[in-house]
Amino acid sequence: MPEANEKLVGEMDEIEFNALIEKFIERETEGTGEVPAEALFEVLPDFLAKMAESAQDVE
Repeated sequence: MPEANEKLVGEMDEIEFNALIEKFIERETEGTGEVPAEALFEVLPDFLAKMAESAQDVE
């Protein structure tokens, strides 16, 4: 049974649900040394471009 200040998932709007998921992800990955998703997605296009530049055809 939820506490007086807590809502069930079905009672949350999209913003509240997304915030709950973000808190969960942050808590579960804390101390693991994993790169935050925002940082990964920020550098991913540059990384993929560099990979494409260095790709070689194999015969």
